[in-house]
Amino acid sequence: MGHIVSYKDDANMRQLILSARRMALGLGLAMAATLPAAAHEFELGSIQIIHPSVPATPPNATAAPLYMALANNDHHADRLLSVETPYGPVRFRRPVPQDDGSLRFEDMEWIDIPAETIVILASGTVHGVIDGVPPLTQGQEIPVKMTFETRGTTEMHLQVDPVAPLDGADGAVASPSHQAGDVLQIGAALRTALAPQNATVMPIVMNGDFAIAGWTTDDVSENGAARALLRREGGQWGVQMFADDSLLQPATLVSAGLSDTDAQQLISDVATYEAMIAPETVARFNAFPGTRPVAITSEETK
Repeated sequence: MGHIVSYKDDANMRQLILSARRMALGLGLAMAATLPAAAHEFELGSIQIIHPSVPATPPNATAAPLYMALANNDHHADRLLSVETPYGPVRFRRPVPQDDGSLRFEDMEWIDIPAETIVILASGTVHGVIDGVPPLTQGQEIPVKMTFETRGTTEMHLQVDPVAPLDGADGAVASPSHQAGDVLQIGAALRTALAPQNATVMPIVMNGDFAIAGWTTDDVSENGAARALLRREGGQWGVQMFADDSLLQPATLVSAGLSDTDAQQLISDVATYEAMIAPETVARFNAFPGTRPVAITSEETK
């Protein structure tokens, strides 16, 4: 499912996105999609916090896992010390191999974030656990405070993703691996296409090698917001066009290369995630004057 990417652009953060994207690619972090994806992102100094999220919980769940990617583009390491939620503090856990070949999870006091590295919190590896959660519903947002040793504290929200199978290790629910590499590439391509304007991008909704992303700028004219169609070719995401709501017509997407079934699914997913954001923002997407071809790839942002 989706994430919701939301970030502000500036020269420093643009360079951060691009460098972190290279790290993600180099580390093989462009993870395979198992569900349509929409992502969100925050930043604190030179740390990118990519899609902090928990899965929706089944009625019998007493805990929920916390997943995200932490990209450190600085030459100095940091530590994630705590995440405070309305339900209490997050426990950090890591797998420890046992002599019999099994894994046992043990609590951690903090999570190290080495310099120039992306740390992934995911099922089966280091992750967080929120105990005592009420039923969590897909699309819900949970306000949290995240504290780092060097960079201090920032406020943000966790997105509640679709319900996933139970994780037998702790009764919390698991989640598909986050597509940090795809998110970074799409962000890089959009930033280049929109430069030098500052842009907020949300949501990004992916289906296979295609994605639709909504973006807004401080320009209040009809040219200050739109939807973007992106396509992944040769491992690189490229911006194909900016458009109004005509982008959500099956014929538009089929002509761009999607099958009719995938086009219908992507349109449905976009409608789902756009329903989670302000109606005024969606109205700005729809006010864009027609369709404008673009030819920018994430490779060009290196």
